[in-house]
Amino acid sequence: MPLERAITDFGVDIPFGQVAAKLQEHYGISVAVCAARTITERVACDLAEADCLPAESDSHTTDRLIAETDGGMIPIVKTQADAPDARKGKVLYWREAKVCLVQRQGETVPKVGITMGGPAEAGLLMKQLALALGFNARTHLHCVGDGAQWIADQIEVQFGAQGRFLVDLFHVCDYLAPASKVCAPDAARDWLQSRKKRLLAGQAADLIAELKLHVEPKSVDEEHAPVRAAWRYLANRLEQLDYPRALALDLPVGSGAIESAHRYLVQARLKRPGAWWREDMAQAMLNLRVMRQNRLWEAYWEKRWTQPLRMAA
Repeated sequence: MPLERAITDFGVDIPFGQVAAKLQEHYGISVAVCAARTITERVACDLAEADCLPAESDSHTTDRLIAETDGGMIPIVKTQADAPDARKGKVLYWREAKVCLVQRQGETVPKVGITMGGPAEAGLLMKQLALALGFNARTHLHCVGDGAQWIADQIEVQFGAQGRFLVDLFHVCDYLAPASKVCAPDAARDWLQSRKKRLLAGQAADLIAELKLHVEPKSVDEEHAPVRAAWRYLANRLEQLDYPRALALDLPVGSGAIESAHRYLVQARLKRPGAWWREDMAQAMLNLRVMRQNRLWEAYWEKRWTQPLRMAA
């Protein structure tokens, strides 16, 4: 069991081909190179939801929670069943993994979950994480994200009037930056900084009205109409631009936490150069990484002492 745990610990972080050398270096134990993949994947496939995600808690409550979610692409490989040569009959594509995190205001380590399902699955995952942190009838949830409509929709579906969605300020600036070169071609940088301050001061409606004055003619195609894109983006999300409220309550206006989570949870292991995953195995490996991030690793291995690992078919 300790050896299996050590192999899994390496396999969840580094390429399987490097595990044998690490095991030899740190423990003086020699194993076959293929053992790392076999054991790590077997453990990952054996995980249950309760092993990875925190359970709903009724022992404490909280007044305010912070949530973030975003999708990122994972390289997937699928072998064609009728291919005469399995090495050649492969289809490569990308599949989105939605990372969700929820944390209490003032805490630095969030609870996380990852799903390769759709928006509804991500919404349910956020709700489950919130319940684990004490979400109740008096809790207010603040969600900040990149403006994707599905995020705002799921906050409303899962949390109703207790949830509020704020568009990430830095994503707004991604639209304003190209528009600034049209609105103020000789002072684009200063224009952008001043409009950013206006957003933080609660003057989003005024900024939208200003952008409308500079919207390109309809004859200009979308690719060359940055002001039109910025105006449309902000005008459709006016109620999601309440930055003064967030700042007054010491809540984040940027989604840096979820961007970081993608890097250390997903990209660090599943998006290495040349790596491709079966779809079911990608989710299993993500579950394994989520389990450790949620500090359930020790509890899982303690359980394993009394419950042998189910052998994969």
